[in-house]
Amino acid sequence: MGESSGTAPGRPLGFDPDAVVEELMFLFWEKGFDATTQSDMAERTGLSTSSLFNTFGDKYSIFDRALACYNSLTAEHLSPLLTGEDGVSELESLIDRRASLVTAPFRVAGCFMTNTMCELGERDQRVRVRCDEFRSIHLTALSAAIDRGVASGTLTPGDTGTRAALLLAANIGSAATERSSNGTTEATTMIEGMRDLIESWRTEN
Repeated sequence: MGESSGTAPGRPLGFDPDAVVEELMFLFWEKGFDATTQSDMAERTGLSTSSLFNTFGDKYSIFDRALACYNSLTAEHLSPLLTGEDGVSELESLIDRRASLVTAPFRVAGCFMTNTMCELGERDQRVRVRCDEFRSIHLTALSAAIDRGVASGTLTPGDTGTRAALLLAANIGSAATERSSNGTTEATTMIEGMRDLIESWRTEN
């Protein structure tokens, strides 16, 4: 569900592939695919462009690895939804964290995958695959938490898939607005809408 504490630009990373890919992920996240140049990648990682391309392939291949890295971090971030207690607590904690990140200083705005969806759309099959993975990771985690909420008696029975899709749509929508002039306000409103949805499913309502 898209967030970053940021990293310092230009930090030499040597040839640790995971560290290089993560650094490039933040670069693409900040600038977008089209605006990121070979010089940008070399400056950010401290590697020559020939070293980058010899190690990771062309720009599209590097970008694909950055998207895969982001999906791995997303899965780790959402893991409490898979194994938590009553489900609702984990959903509320996720929303609280998302809300705090919208106004946090020194961060990359929005969600890398959402930004990529907006920028590249249907231009590249590898991008579509990574975007589908991103959605699947979210839907699986959200569904697991919702099902636990129903099983614990905290949430009323309902269509889990539809509920998870509504939460994901609100989250993606909030991330997509963050870079606009009124993005913080609009994103916060959408995030609070996620909280309202969960409240509407509670058994006491």
